[in-house]
Amino acid sequence: MSVKPSQKKILSLVGHLIIQWLLAGMQSALWPSVLGTPTIPLIALTSIVYFSIYRSAVRSTVYIYCLSFLLASFSWLPWGLVAGPLLIVSFTTQFLRRRLFWNRLNYFLLICSLAMPFYVLSLWGISTLIEVNGIERVSLLRMILESVLILPLGVALYPLYRFVDELFDQPEINESEVTLW
Repeated sequence: MSVKPSQKKILSLVGHLIIQWLLAGMQSALWPSVLGTPTIPLIALTSIVYFSIYRSAVRSTVYIYCLSFLLASFSWLPWGLVAGPLLIVSFTTQFLRRRLFWNRLNYFLLICSLAMPFYVLSLWGISTLIEVNGIERVSLLRMILESVLILPLGVALYPLYRFVDELFDQPEINESEVTLW
């Protein structure tokens, strides 16, 4: 029995969501003892960046909506504060991809390390604008530490994300696509 391309796309989405569910569960149990209460499971940002780089805007937006419902259950943040900054990071990543792209791990890591502080600042900005008691301050040290910690996580998770893609679905970005401004 052959699997239709649309079914492969759904299986790929579900596969990535299952991975993030397992990683978010692990991180929400271990992370507080290391860095205190996280605003959102940091590992999920690598998945958002991966989908934003290797998927169309529509597919990555659908993935972010599904993932933000999942992540809201692991965080004290309401769903809108989870989805909003992730969508901003995704759209910014897609903008950067259209301007400058190369299909390698180092590009993925560069975007992940840039996305972490951008996510924190987006979360702070949205929280300040829409909540009565928004996030009051942003810790620069924590933002730098999380940007550094995301690099080894990205190195470990990038092959896993590629494996899921090869198993179910091919990325929508052509391997030979390279754009400079």
